[in-house]
Amino acid sequence: MDISDHIDRIVFLDTETTGFAPDHGHRIVEIGAVECDRNYDLTGYEFQTYLDPQRDIPSGAFQVHGLSRSFLADQPLFARKAHAFIEFVEGALVIIHNARFDTGFLDHEFKIAGRRERMEAIATIACSVRIAKSIHPDESASLDALCARYGVDNSHRNKHGALLDAHLLARMFRRMIARYA
Repeated sequence: MDISDHIDRIVFLDTETTGFAPDHGHRIVEIGAVECDRNYDLTGYEFQTYLDPQRDIPSGAFQVHGLSRSFLADQPLFARKAHAFIEFVEGALVIIHNARFDTGFLDHEFKIAGRRERMEAIATIACSVRIAKSIHPDESASLDALCARYGVDNSHRNKHGALLDAHLLARMFRRMIARYA
């Protein structure tokens, strides 16, 4: 059975953050997501937003994504984008590279926004790292390593970006599933 047999919409999602732990005050600074049909063909429907994290950006995070506090200060809060985000992912199979990380941050943002939604109640969540590790148990499951393994050109990626990484994940995942389905 294919992972998408019971789902009509597939969404590949990524976030960029100020750090690694929402319980230590780290926040989401960008959400990017792309929709595919059940054959993993991109539909052209995307969701992307930058967010004001209401805090400084540590230098390590800035080195990863290049999003500065001055740029993000003019962006909306998650609370203003939550409804549109929910509409985009609701009812879909949402595939995330390291899903626990991203869903933890998203659930935390819902909580800060005073909302009761949680990702696992909104959508079916699948972790592409876990899937890749089940196929390649002794090899790196980083997005860069998987792109190289499956011939997905990511040479234009000099910084992480949520929408860019969601596109790369969708292309890599489609090739991985085609090879092992």
